[in-house]
Amino acid sequence: MIERPIRYASGIFAGAALLTECVAAATRYVAPAFTVDWADEVVILLLVWAMFLSGYGVTVEQRHIAVDLLHQICTPRIGRLLTRISMLFLAAFVAVMLASGVLVVIDAVRLGEHSESTARLPTWLYYASLPAGMLLILLGIFTSWRAEEPPEQP
Repeated sequence: MIERPIRYASGIFAGAALLTECVAAATRYVAPAFTVDWADEVVILLLVWAMFLSGYGVTVEQRHIAVDLLHQICTPRIGRLLTRISMLFLAAFVAVMLASGVLVVIDAVRLGEHSESTARLPTWLYYASLPAGMLLILLGIFTSWRAEEPPEQP
């Protein structure tokens, strides 16, 4: 349900980053007097957000890197159990990263941190991508958990 808007947002951010970098590079060579010092940091901001947003789709579609050797030699029932155990560990890790990210964002807002360029972007814009991405990945974990087939009956 939310996968399509998230995918579009991620694509728009990545496309905007590409366009920003192309314009900045062209400006450096064609009209150096109009070069801005903030283009690279905007590109980084957009790419970081695009990357963290894409974590939801990767999680739901289970396209992440996984070691599946045990799944190949185990029965399907044990394979599903191993998948659930690994998802629990992943959820715990993501929850810790989410909490840490929220603390970093709060500190950045409280301290009023900003970038060094003339754009003076608040650093919490960068940092907020971590808790937002982790929240989406956590949602993806629970979505994929619910989508699994029920375990076999003995």
